[in-house]
Amino acid sequence: MDIDYTTFLTPLKSQLPAQTYTTFHTNAQKKLWHQLTLATTAFAHTNEAKPVLVQLWNTFIEQWKKHANTLEIMQIAVKTAENIKGKKKLSQRKREGMGMQ
Repeated sequence: MDIDYTTFLTPLKSQLPAQTYTTFHTNAQKKLWHQLTLATTAFAHTNEAKPVLVQLWNTFIEQWKKHANTLEIMQIAVKTAENIKGKKKLSQRKREGMGMQ
């Protein structure tokens, strides 16, 4: 079965920088897994990725990660986990600041 990986990317189009979306879309469409992995890893290490990285992982990366270098995927996974952890810490600080535990 031939999967169109770009369909998983489309819902994120408005949340990604235009050039990043184009790069991801082109590489996924052409099944250029190495280039897609490098582009995704580079994006994951930017500040622009923080608001969208978890959703990008869940909807897009999860679909093609089996085609990528495991070490590179783990680097993206670590950045994604750091975003989740950072959001939880921020949420906890907000609750503590409001007198909640």
